[in-house]
Amino acid sequence: MPRKLEGDQFEEPEHHLYPKIRLLRVLNWKHVNKIGPGLLNVGNTCFCNAVLQCLTYTPPLANLCKAQEHSKRITRDGQGKFDALKEVERHIITSSRCTQGVLKPSNIVNSFRKIGARLRLGRQEDAHEFTRLLMEAMHLADLAACRFTESPYSRAAQTGLVHGIFGGHLRSQVRCETCRYNSNTYDAFLDLSLEIKKADNITDALRLFTKPEILDGNNKYKCSHCGCKTRATKRFSVHRAPLVLQLHLKRFETSWSGNSCKLSKHVMFEQTLQLDPYMSEGEKAGSRYNLYGVVVHSGHSMKSGHYYAFVKNSNGVWYEMDDDSVRQVSYSAVARQQAYMLFYVQQ
Repeated sequence: MPRKLEGDQFEEPEHHLYPKIRLLRVLNWKHVNKIGPGLLNVGNTCFCNAVLQCLTYTPPLANLCKAQEHSKRITRDGQGKFDALKEVERHIITSSRCTQGVLKPSNIVNSFRKIGARLRLGRQEDAHEFTRLLMEAMHLADLAACRFTESPYSRAAQTGLVHGIFGGHLRSQVRCETCRYNSNTYDAFLDLSLEIKKADNITDALRLFTKPEILDGNNKYKCSHCGCKTRATKRFSVHRAPLVLQLHLKRFETSWSGNSCKLSKHVMFEQTLQLDPYMSEGEKAGSRYNLYGVVVHSGHSMKSGHYYAFVKNSNGVWYEMDDDSVRQVSYSAVARQQAYMLFYVQQ
């Protein structure tokens, strides 16, 4: 039998814009605070409110924002320009100081078009798409503060603050069954989108995400190593695990008539998650992940319904954050939800 060949290797960057050791130091809460305020819905902005609440209770992001790590780096040239990371920083600081009443996230809501050209104030938007657009805007703001001049999608750019917290890398490996060569490609991610049609829990969804796929028949693989068009196995795996893991459950799809429909089923999720079984061979996440945020969608389609969130405060207590309403809940109440997005942080 031909021996297995190693294939393309993951290239580590020579320098990090934001050293990982500094991020590990702020992985846990520095202080225990009371739960913050609810957020005012100014017209179909529940999707934004739910996402902001989960970001506000992301320990490493909140710790760095409270220390004003980003705003201290902004040069005079950057003053006055829209800066998504600075606005999130400002929001988290204000929220941590306001333990009563309701907060209106005006600067973020009024800047929807700057966060994403497709966003429109007053229109129901998808919470997951908004999260991706906001993360991208935060990433670009981080690079600007670092005076980074290379491509924002380069490996070096992925060592910044935003990718340092939320970013990981996927490996796509195709193994030729003729010469046993492994062809590897690596892609950065800020969240993982999981199919849930055939999954009853998150473990099932992650297993399906990393399940090997056979390339054969009309879909045979042309191997770059041996030159043969042959049967091959393709598999995704998590190659570098993020400090904060965002999981998106694919609940929305387009029907044959072109309308958006929702997959309303309960997918069980646990308070702790072990990512190691879904990682590349020899790679380990290093620890378990703890759940701290859940975004829920109630309704029947992407363009209608309502978003709200559940967050675990720094004191370990869970709260339902439904726009301007804040109430303490048990974890059993959280576990019963039809989750749309899940937020986990490494222990």
